[in-house]
Amino acid sequence: MKSLFFFLLCIFIIKIEYSVVNSELNDQGYCTKFISYRESRSVPYVETYREKKWGIFYTTKYRWNYKTEYYTKWKEERTCCYMYMKQNEKCVPTCFHDCGHGDCVSPNTCSCHKGYQLMNSHNPVCVAICEHPCVHGRCTAPNVCSCNFGYRMNSDGFTCEPICNPNCDLKTAFCSEPDICTCHKGYEKVNYTTCKPICSVPCSNGNCTAPDTCTCNQGYSLDLDDKFICKPICDKCVDGTCIAPGICICVQGYSLNEEGYCKPVCSKSCHMGICISPETCMCHEGYGFLNDSTNVCEPICPKACINGFCKHPNVCECHEGFQVTGEETNLHICVPHCNSPCEPYGECTAPNVCTCHAGYSLADNDEAIHFDEESVCKPICEKVCVNGFCTAPNYCSCWSGYEHSDINNVCIPVCNPTCSLHSYCEAPNECICDEEYKLAIDNIGKNNITYTCEPICKEECINGFCNAPDECSCNTGYKKFNSIESNECKPICEPSCWSHSSCTAPNVCTCDENYVLTTNKENSSKCEPNCQPACPPNSICEIPGLCLCKEGYQSFYDNNSMNCEPICEFDCKNGICSSPNTCSCELGYINDKNGSCVAHCSVDCNNGTCIEPEVCSCDEGYVLTEESLTCEPYCKNNCTNGKCVAPDDCRCDDGFIKDGNDTDSICINACKDACNENGICLDDQGNCDCFFGWNGTACEKPTFCIVNILEEYKAYETLSIIKEQSHSKILTSKTYPTCQECLSQVNNQTTCFEFQYNIFREQNYSAVCLVDAASMCYIKSSPLKEIVKVSVAVGGVAVLIMITSIGVACYKFKKQKK
Repeated sequence: MKSLFFFLLCIFIIKIEYSVVNSELNDQGYCTKFISYRESRSVPYVETYREKKWGIFYTTKYRWNYKTEYYTKWKEERTCCYMYMKQNEKCVPTCFHDCGHGDCVSPNTCSCHKGYQLMNSHNPVCVAICEHPCVHGRCTAPNVCSCNFGYRMNSDGFTCEPICNPNCDLKTAFCSEPDICTCHKGYEKVNYTTCKPICSVPCSNGNCTAPDTCTCNQGYSLDLDDKFICKPICDKCVDGTCIAPGICICVQGYSLNEEGYCKPVCSKSCHMGICISPETCMCHEGYGFLNDSTNVCEPICPKACINGFCKHPNVCECHEGFQVTGEETNLHICVPHCNSPCEPYGECTAPNVCTCHAGYSLADNDEAIHFDEESVCKPICEKVCVNGFCTAPNYCSCWSGYEHSDINNVCIPVCNPTCSLHSYCEAPNECICDEEYKLAIDNIGKNNITYTCEPICKEECINGFCNAPDECSCNTGYKKFNSIESNECKPICEPSCWSHSSCTAPNVCTCDENYVLTTNKENSSKCEPNCQPACPPNSICEIPGLCLCKEGYQSFYDNNSMNCEPICEFDCKNGICSSPNTCSCELGYINDKNGSCVAHCSVDCNNGTCIEPEVCSCDEGYVLTEESLTCEPYCKNNCTNGKCVAPDDCRCDDGFIKDGNDTDSICINACKDACNENGICLDDQGNCDCFFGWNGTACEKPTFCIVNILEEYKAYETLSIIKEQSHSKILTSKTYPTCQECLSQVNNQTTCFEFQYNIFREQNYSAVCLVDAASMCYIKSSPLKEIVKVSVAVGGVAVLIMITSIGVACYKFKKQKK
């Protein structure tokens, strides 16, 4: 009895030591497991044999012999615990999913690095943390955003802006999505990148340059009453209608003068007045109409003019031979005037009528006009004074412009300056030119007069001068172009004038009628035909009054008005022909390499075709997925245990192989009997990784089984149950073999452990007993419905095995002894 007690005590101590050792190993990720192996031994037995005796007789004898007997033994092996793996000679925890930017610190538990946090409750991984949400992007590193495809980061570091290539015209549009330009409000699409402003009413004689804003063509200005109408500009068109820039048509009763103004027309000229309206004259200030006349005005004087007439307003003009006295109060009184003074030897009694005093006689009329300062009452000279007059008895004085000759009573004319070449002095300061010459007077200074004789040319020298009789010379900038027109000099233009123009002055070209001068950006000028009204957009004025569409455009008429529309050689379906061979696509369509408008899908239609905006049509053998809206290959057998990589072509998962060589073959487990669901098929070679509690090539051999005993059973009280201790834990689940059928054979010597579990939120207790697989119990692998957590010392299993082995050995020993 004492020996049995001592034996049980030793077993209990060994069990505790095993439990402590296993607990320390398990804390480091190490566990121990028992592995069965076959061992041989020699077993004695009594055998019979016959020995020959007396000839043909035999005698039966007995002897001891030995036979080799094989039995199963168990050995302990140190290995990494479940959810641990060997790395650098250490057992490190493993996680079902890669922790990413973190470390796997315990089975299926990640510890994230700084700047990262766990996300996704089902498959937690470490993802980067960004203080600001990444707009159109994702957080790829702490506070670092990476933009989605088609976007780029702006200056704030977390907002991704869409990229449009080519760039949008920022004045009229903005990039709303990758490669999608959206027009600003009030604009409409012209092409992929550019929008044009929209005017609710077409601009007349102008262009729509902003929403509901017209910019007038050159020579036009905006109508103040209608912002969509541009009126032609005429600076001087008063009393007329401006029909085109600078072209005015006067209203009835008015005519255009040389300065470009519309002036009223009076059929009768307004004398000393102005025409203020058609057929209506108005007299100048100080004038009034003469009698009943409506167009002749005469001056008005408030005082009657004596010996004269009213010549200007309040100004009297004396009759011929009369003059005013010069007194301020008598400006309206005219007195007789004698051209030659009558005083001091007489007085003027009538116009040019002198009455001489006694002792003087009146000179002849022809003689009297030459006296300016002295009286016409002259003394008498016996000899007649030639070119002079008698100023004293028998003394002649020369007339002005004459001088005394060698003869006392004869005066000869004086020319100052002396007559020039080709002339002679005929009278005072009067030179007579020779034949074929004419007199020319040049004023030099205030009182100096120069007389020259110029040659006479019968025909007028045009743009030149006569330098000899009937011989013309050209002015500067002019020359003669032929000998027939020897008197005409024509202007010279260098360089030569453009087509449809002529040289009208030196280096001055004037366009022909119905042609206008234009200057391009390179300051090059030319005369272009003038079309009225102006030619429509995308056309040119070919000849005066004829508009032709530019190359790439064709003409059409709308309300008898010609317009030019672009020509596209291909069909602009889903768009409009906006310029020659250029389609502007509708929203949702883009230009292909040929220029046509095709549907656009923001998601790449791999294995398919974009048939409508954002609508993909998959190729044969592919189907559209609802999640990504992309075309994925379709397999008829759904690719169980694999992935569909091409139409009706499956790629098997690890541990699975195809059941045939056809593309539509299904994937089957590569391991025998699929490891009997008691392990994982590792590779295509059929190698199984058995779960804890199973062994064999197909995990078909259990190493022990579990009996679950609830607290409510009576057997629970009779068993020796070990309380949960240390940190050694074995996870039991549906993969572990159970043998509830062995419940009746569980006794007080069976190793049982207590654990807690929750049922309907109430705390309950249960015992788990480990039964050797070699037990006579019928073992059935009935999966548990829940995951059960127990604390078990591997030493307990070892003790169980030892007790069972001792019992078997004792039984056999007793049997042999008998």
